[in-house]
Amino acid sequence: MLKNNALAFKKSAERCLEPKKQPGGGYEFFAVPAVVNLAFSVELYLKFILIKKGKSHKGHELFKLFKLLDDPTKEAIIKATNYDQITFESMLTNHTATFVEWRYMHEENRDMRASTEFMMKLATSIENVANSL
Repeated sequence: MLKNNALAFKKSAERCLEPKKQPGGGYEFFAVPAVVNLAFSVELYLKFILIKKGKSHKGHELFKLFKLLDDPTKEAIIKATNYDQITFESMLTNHTATFVEWRYMHEENRDMRASTEFMMKLATSIENVANSL
């Protein structure tokens, strides 16, 4: 069920990012729900992998969850994103609290940024690793 939920949140994010033509011109898409869904998908996939490898962990911090993985799994995920390790870890650190921060974005009084490209690559790479278990 955990892996199925991870996939469902990833697919929800993909649908949120599909631009929909609006009457009178212009397009609509839903960036904030897409980012939240991607972050939660990544979290669930990481927890799935950890459980499959005999570990479990609570919390939403993506970097902490990632660091609990064994080295071969971490390397496979990084390689599948096509980022070098330094760039990957920097991006993951920048996105570690995305789920918590973005779902309450309306309460934040600061500029918030997230890369849907990075998050999608991350979700897809972790999904591929999860599916290989």
